[in-house]
Amino acid sequence: MIDRVGLGPLVNRPVKACSGGEQQRLKFALAPVPDPDLILLDEPTTGMDVAARQAFWDTMRADAATGRTIVFATHYLAEADANASRTVLMASGRIVADGPTAEIRAAYGGRTVTLRPPSHVVAAGGIDEARLDSVRRAVAPLGVTELEVASASPEAAFLALTDAAGVR
Repeated sequence: MIDRVGLGPLVNRPVKACSGGEQQRLKFALAPVPDPDLILLDEPTTGMDVAARQAFWDTMRADAATGRTIVFATHYLAEADANASRTVLMASGRIVADGPTAEIRAAYGGRTVTLRPPSHVVAAGGIDEARLDSVRRAVAPLGVTELEVASASPEAAFLALTDAAGVR
């Protein structure tokens, strides 16, 4: 388990001498030792550097693929969005949304259209989903090479849900 989380070089270091991220990785290494069907994690990546976070989530996805259920609480909504198949959003102790992560994000907060026009063209304002195909056709002659439509960010969905529930 120590090798799994990249703590091999620190095996002889006292826990109190480890950084916060290293201590988080140690806790993570210990969690699956009894081979549980369910792992509950509270803010699992707090204090981890970028590489450690990525390795952590790679391992969690591999564990989930074996049938293990991973439940985690986090304030890092982008992490939840990237790694959870189901999201339960809570505000002021109340559940304000529960469902597939992508559906929650898509249902609350709208969409964002981003385009990169050539330097001689001024970008237009927001465009709704119904007009997207028209927009693609309209901007093609202008030399627009990048057009992206994205669901609302998890933060936008959370803010919309908490506003609607009157808990913010």
